[in-house]
Amino acid sequence: MKVARLYAPGDLRVEDLPVPQAGPGDLVIRVRTCSTCGTDAKIFRFGHHHISLPRVLGHEVAGEITEVGPEGQDGEGQDGDSQDGDSWSVGDRVQIIAAIPDGVCFFCRRGQHTVCEDLESIGYQYDGGFAEFMRVPAKVLAVDGVNEVPEHVPFEEASLTEPLACVLNGQELAQVGEGDFVVILGAGPIGCLHVRLARARGASTVVLVDVNQGRLGLAARAEPDVSIDSTKDDPIDGVRKMTDGRGADVVITATGVGQAQEQALEMAAPRGRVSLFGACPRTTRRSASTPTSCTTASSPCSARTGPHLGTTGRHSRSSPTARCASTI
Repeated sequence: MKVARLYAPGDLRVEDLPVPQAGPGDLVIRVRTCSTCGTDAKIFRFGHHHISLPRVLGHEVAGEITEVGPEGQDGEGQDGDSQDGDSWSVGDRVQIIAAIPDGVCFFCRRGQHTVCEDLESIGYQYDGGFAEFMRVPAKVLAVDGVNEVPEHVPFEEASLTEPLACVLNGQELAQVGEGDFVVILGAGPIGCLHVRLARARGASTVVLVDVNQGRLGLAARAEPDVSIDSTKDDPIDGVRKMTDGRGADVVITATGVGQAQEQALEMAAPRGRVSLFGACPRTTRRSASTPTSCTTASSPCSARTGPHLGTTGRHSRSSPTARCASTI
């Protein structure tokens, strides 16, 4: 089978490998769609401290089961129970989670699987979906990480389950809800998903901000109420004017750019919520007059973070410090 395997930053080779075989509890799938995450592009250019090379990349995967390993017909959940009675058969259409929690650590026992202390990921420690076939480790089935794809859902859409799930997780943690004024910084695919989901969760106004006018033009299909090109207009002033000086109820940074993190804190209303979804850069520092403390976790996506960093926090101008706690 053909695979795209990374040997070093910039060294991605299309080559032939044997079709994987399913061991005990494993599945093998024929990959029908594997979307390209922004992190895949970053790994190609710069590598990643969590990835073991050489490695077949790709973690936004959907396909068809071609082999069920011994004892893999009925998977065991992390508590030893069967997976809701599900059994997997050759021909089943499935989507696979990206990050794999161990199910037993401190955070997993609290139900916080995306910050598992021993998190592993497809495309990092296990070969991913940039291949014709992919082995799904038994560890994935043990945490209910295989999802059935209904017949009416195209594989292309099913592969986006992983980033959409990450966006859903982030907005649940940020408590996006009815009547909220929401600002999203970053008009890429993740930003567009945030726009659509915020609207679906009842936001009254959704503002999208980016530095790239062309990207904002493409993102118009996500139907934000207002788009701001921050190279031409000050988004902080714009948000304050639209809210009669109060600021936004929720600000989501769908980018890892440090300036966006700072803008998010400035445009949030008192008692507003700030989700540093695109990562809090290690080097980001606020001015001495408004110090910020930030804690992040480098967790690859599990239905999802992807290899995206995700944090969310609460911001209040009544306090001299805004603290961000890792969430994804």
